Amino acid sequence: MKITISGSLAFAQEILTLQKQLQDLWHTVLVPLETDTFTEGRSNDRDHEPEFAREGMHQHYNNVASSDAIVVANFDKNDIKWYIGGATLVEMGIACYLGKKIFILNPIPSAQELRYIQEVELMQPIIIDGHLSKVE
Repeated sequence: MKITISGSLAFAQEILTLQKQLQDLWHTVLVPLETDTFTEGRSNDRDHEPEFAREGMHQHYNNVASSDAIVVANFDKNDIKWYIGGATLVEMGIACYLGKKIFILNPIPSAQELRYIQEVELMQPIIIDGHLSKVE
C-alpha cells in the first residue's frame, strides 16, 4: 500500500521512525518535504520563505492524492494530548474528499483541547492505537 504520513513537523523524528516501520511492513511511504531537516530541532532557513513553504504544502497534497491512505502521526504537543494541527486537518480533509483511508496513530484529542475535533470525527478515521499492523 502507498501511504502518506501527515503530522506536525515538530514530530519529524517520530515521522521518520514511522516511515521506517511502515516500510518494514512492505508499504511505500511518503513524508512531508524536508522532514529530515526538522529532526533534532533543525530547520531549513528556506522554510520561512512563503513560496518554498507553499511548494512543500502542494507537494504534500500531491502525496496524499497519489496514496492509498494517510497515517496521521499525532503525539503530545503544546500540552495537548495526541495533537492534530490545522495543516494535518487540511491533509485529512483532502484524503477524505478523495476517498482515501485515514488512519490515526493515537486516539483523537478531546473537543476541549481542539475545537475542530468534530470535523476529524466526521471523516471516520480508523484509530490504530499505535499498531501499524492495522494499516491495511
